[in-house]
Amino acid sequence: MKLGLAIYFLLLSLFVGFTQPITIEGEFKQWHRVILTLDGPGTSEDATDNPFSNYRLDVVFTSEQGTSYILPGYFAADGDAANTGAVAGNKWRVIFTPTETGRWTFKVAFRKGENIAAVSYKDDPGAGKKASRLDGYAGDFTIKESDKIGVDFRSPEKGLLLFDGGRYLRYEGSGNYYLKAGQGSPETFLAYDEFDDVRDLKGNFLHSYDVHKAHYQEEAIDYTWKNGKGKNMLGAINYLSQQGVNSQYVILTTLKGDGNDSWPWTDPEDFTRFDCSKLDQWNKVFSYMNDKGLLLTALLFEAENEQMLDHGEALGLERKLYYREMVARFAHLNGLVWIISEETRLYHKFPPEYNSKRMAHLAAMDPYQHAVGLHNGDINGEDYKDTPEFTYFALHASADNWDQVHSKMLYRINEAKRRGHPWVVFFDECISAQYGVKTDEDDPDHDLPRREGIWGTLMAGGGGVSWYYGYKHRQNDLYCEDFTLRENMFKQTKTAIDFFLNNDIPFWEMENRNDLVDNGRCFAKENDTYLIQLSGATFANLYLEKARTYQVKWFDPVGGGPLQDGTKNRISGKGTHAIGRPPGDPTKEWIVLIQRAENVADERVLVEEKGGQVEIEVASLPLSEGWTIESGKEDSKVVEYVVWKGEDHAVQPGSGLIEVMIKIEQEGRYVFTLTGGGGIDETASSIWIRFPNAANFYGEKDAASRIYPAGLGKTPTPKEGIGKDGWLSVSPRKTPNGKWGSYVEENYPVFVEFDEPGVYTLQLSGRSKGHLMSGIYLELLPLSE
Repeated sequence: MKLGLAIYFLLLSLFVGFTQPITIEGEFKQWHRVILTLDGPGTSEDATDNPFSNYRLDVVFTSEQGTSYILPGYFAADGDAANTGAVAGNKWRVIFTPTETGRWTFKVAFRKGENIAAVSYKDDPGAGKKASRLDGYAGDFTIKESDKIGVDFRSPEKGLLLFDGGRYLRYEGSGNYYLKAGQGSPETFLAYDEFDDVRDLKGNFLHSYDVHKAHYQEEAIDYTWKNGKGKNMLGAINYLSQQGVNSQYVILTTLKGDGNDSWPWTDPEDFTRFDCSKLDQWNKVFSYMNDKGLLLTALLFEAENEQMLDHGEALGLERKLYYREMVARFAHLNGLVWIISEETRLYHKFPPEYNSKRMAHLAAMDPYQHAVGLHNGDINGEDYKDTPEFTYFALHASADNWDQVHSKMLYRINEAKRRGHPWVVFFDECISAQYGVKTDEDDPDHDLPRREGIWGTLMAGGGGVSWYYGYKHRQNDLYCEDFTLRENMFKQTKTAIDFFLNNDIPFWEMENRNDLVDNGRCFAKENDTYLIQLSGATFANLYLEKARTYQVKWFDPVGGGPLQDGTKNRISGKGTHAIGRPPGDPTKEWIVLIQRAENVADERVLVEEKGGQVEIEVASLPLSEGWTIESGKEDSKVVEYVVWKGEDHAVQPGSGLIEVMIKIEQEGRYVFTLTGGGGIDETASSIWIRFPNAANFYGEKDAASRIYPAGLGKTPTPKEGIGKDGWLSVSPRKTPNGKWGSYVEENYPVFVEFDEPGVYTLQLSGRSKGHLMSGIYLELLPLSE
């Protein structure tokens, strides 16, 4: 008898071992969804013992590198509710996004108790009692590298989009920064007629997105539900992705709000029970958004309903359950930001600390620490006061015209700077309802939203925009069905974002510096990169703090295309400089990109200093008009001379300009030598020479017979021997000891000083007709000389 029982229990244990109480599904790659489904207690959405409040499923995931995440789980009905519409079952689920490759272990904590779901695992991991034999269950799996490419948030270049303490969100995969080209309407995006139990309580409208059936691609079949439902919405997402849109603004709860048509609960009067099938369908749509490169900008409430839970208290059971359920179902998304409420006003009778408490609780619940944002109701209100928990400011401009956007963005960015607590600031609802973005038919050029909306935001240091459609236009913020009607707006937004991303612009290190220009707007990393936005009046002057050489390029923000040359390709030297004129219509809008020359590809010759020596054969340089090459003898050797054949320019330098880039590794004082003799006709004797971005370039009085006269250790007076705008009239000739030297005013040897390693510009210009030169040499002087 005892032996028989032993065999029975052995067989039973083997049988139980093969029943697989946990299934693990997914592609098992970094940044991809890994889904754990547990066989747990059987229950239903309307069970007396509420599965959403009286059960708490958490799973702790740990990588082999020691990274750990605590993921809340949720009741999943029969495990396929999106397709079956099930309201009951014994499936419980956790969706995990592994952030690292290699082996991950996991351990299940499955507890039961009255309202236990409102108590976090971190605060009390042992709360309640075991809800299942799976409490304490452990396992592992291995994650490989991602194979996705392009805009997909699962690609190695993307991954989690996180706040890292700066003004821009950043991809954890590559470290690159994100700029938003967002779709901000309709706010009733989820009022889609193919979701389960979707109702418009106002009784007048549900979306079908019929136009976008043509944009559906069969590759999205796994994101449909109930034998192909959802294709129109998925087609709309695919269309937006193709237009370069990379965010969708979604209000998760419009109950009692403007739309009164979207909510996650089974009953709009009971905020403790959630609709399993509808939320699974939402998850399919949100996952497809991410896979097509669209950030989910998830607003948890709107102005009209933000206080409807817990009788308006800051945090209670209903709000805690809501936060937990949204995190459990959607925090796995790589591209996700939370906004505590659209147009938060707290009805002007609740303290600002309410937002602080709510944000802190949500942030603690989210294992991935997605950005948590605040969308302001009053532009100069105090809703953000003493709220360090939020990292994302969604600006509602509340303005009467587009011209106020730039200043209102600056107000928020500077407020963050003043408080010492940075925010990512997005322009998420453009101005007042009547001025939302019109259709292409009603506003073909979109001049104001382009110039003031997207460019005004980016030039202030904002992270991008979401386009809001207002209430007074066709296809507006509630009823928009056809996104193709604003295709030109999407195109111009993509043009702006691509300009920043494709031209090596270090925007994350730049800040608004309108004070540096006398016209237009300026966004700058000073002494490195400057952007100037000009509209109509294209004359502008830029102040440069240091003597550097900069490349000047022009960009068309309307038509896009490559960078273009204007009337000035370079500006050099400290002080105020005219940036030139654009290559096209000066009455149009233009963006001017001014970058330090050594940071960009340069067609001019680059010569490198080696061991304190620089040697340049002048005949090897690209010559400008007025110069020719002739052969002659120098020190009994046949050499090639470059000869100035132009007119004499004894007063004004600049004719026949030749430029050379010199890369200096050793800072210090160099003696400058020009070889070649006085001239073919023995009367011409000098050339104009300048180093516009060197620390100093000068001639210095002393004995004319020596290249290194005694006593040159003293600091020279810059005015000695200096010509107009830093140009020197330099003559090559031999000293009595047979060595070549260069002089100004007959007895001033020539020197150039570089105060740091870098790339410097040497400019040569015709002065004396017939002047010839063969070589240029720089030699680093010892510190004592």
